[in-house]
Amino acid sequence: MAHRGPLSRRAQKRYGSRPPRPGSVWGKLLAWITGSQIRLVLACGLVFALVNSVPEMLVGVAEGAREAPGTESPESFFPLMAVLIRLFLALFVFGVFLGIILVTEEEPEYARSGPWIRVVCGAMAGAAIAVLVSASWEGAAACASIGGVLGYFGKRWAYHI
Repeated sequence: MAHRGPLSRRAQKRYGSRPPRPGSVWGKLLAWITGSQIRLVLACGLVFALVNSVPEMLVGVAEGAREAPGTESPESFFPLMAVLIRLFLALFVFGVFLGIILVTEEEPEYARSGPWIRVVCGAMAGAAIAVLVSASWEGAAACASIGGVLGYFGKRWAYHI
């Protein structure tokens, strides 16, 4: 039977000097993702895009199959996939933008430059999403300005998503 009293000084030094290692594969993957800010931002974008686009893709594929029963026409399938891929990419861009907001709000090293980083990334994300949905130049400029405003006020709205 193991001793349940306090650890000896030698054991405290041995176990206190290193962080506990995750045992499972998922724990190791999570530790690897959170080990770097860029991996955390990309993971936020990927998870946001997957969670929001997979149901849309499933509904879109089901509607495409319903429109042409019994036919395997690739012409009707490829435009649908192009739309779904654009949706996935737009959601990925927005998810990366949310990850940037999260990182610049939480890290103290971005206390002074955080608002500027969020404004620039918001403008770029808005313009990228406008390009993905084939908006006009005016629409892209409007989306970029809306993205900049969302980036500036990201501290107030991003935590509610």
